[in-house]
Amino acid sequence: MALPSLPEFQLAAACAMWPPSDRRTDAIRAAAAGPLEWPRFLRVVGRQRVVGLVHDGLIRAKPNIPPEVAREIDAQAAALVRNNLAMALEALRLQRMFDDAGLPVLFVKGTSLAVLAFGNVGLSGGQDIDLLVPRETLPAAMALVARAGYRRYDPPADISEAHLQLVLPLRKDLGFVHQASGVPIELHWRLFLNPHAMPDDSVMAASRVVPLMGAAGLRTMGEEDLFAYL
Repeated sequence: MALPSLPEFQLAAACAMWPPSDRRTDAIRAAAAGPLEWPRFLRVVGRQRVVGLVHDGLIRAKPNIPPEVAREIDAQAAALVRNNLAMALEALRLQRMFDDAGLPVLFVKGTSLAVLAFGNVGLSGGQDIDLLVPRETLPAAMALVARAGYRRYDPPADISEAHLQLVLPLRKDLGFVHQASGVPIELHWRLFLNPHAMPDDSVMAASRVVPLMGAAGLRTMGEEDLFAYL
């Protein structure tokens, strides 16, 4: 038996429709017209991490919502934009460092995906920066992110090299955090635990650059690989 959808979730889902259209606007206005528990709506928005899309949808549709809710959405959306711009700048810095070192790298999801999907870095949220490197360059990539100010936390930096080599075959990535800014990154050498799923050599060969600022951009997966991965 299907459970009825919460009206608060319906409004968030209507705002998450993309691209903007009359259908989206009508759906937002219809969902906002009924009785809603606005504190619950804010919790749904936060849980689903769609504050950027909700802010965009509400600005376009202009439904009648409580002023305090509108202010909270505005504040959260502004914070999201600031965070995403900082993450984008850090991703560009890392891209330049990998390029200067002659090391291949792809940026997975995050800023590059936001630009491809929305043409805007302010509509979707990301918690970290995901990098993909070929397995054979992993030691050099680890040294590079260390020079960039990152410290490994997963697995902890204080485990022995012998223990690290034991766990690498059981993993697909390592976790690092910047010691000054607190930005986390995941350094992947494969996208799935199954080593036969989307081998990194073919993914690297079909990669593309997503322009961000002038001539600068982030290298990411090709269209077919990205669709299959997502």
